[in-house]
Amino acid sequence: MFESLLRTQAAYHRHCDAPFAAERARYLQHCADHGATLATLRMKSTELLWAARLLPPNASQGLGMEQLLEMVRQRTSIHTGSTTGTETD
Repeated sequence: MFESLLRTQAAYHRHCDAPFAAERARYLQHCADHGATLATLRMKSTELLWAARLLPPNASQGLGMEQLLEMVRQRTSIHTGSTTGTETD
């Protein structure tokens, strides 16, 4: 999946070498199979890469809501936009 989305070898290796590459590629393929555009898939791949890099080493055993909210806090501190997560009470 990454080879069809990414424009450079450096980007391809960055995505392949990051945690949970197979899972991220499988999710992107699922999105493509359900009609996601190339632009959307590229955006998703970037956000998934960011998330994968923030995951703790034991993430495959599961994450709690507090850990997920901390990841959102970290992301919103450096990136804002209409699709950026926000907390609600």
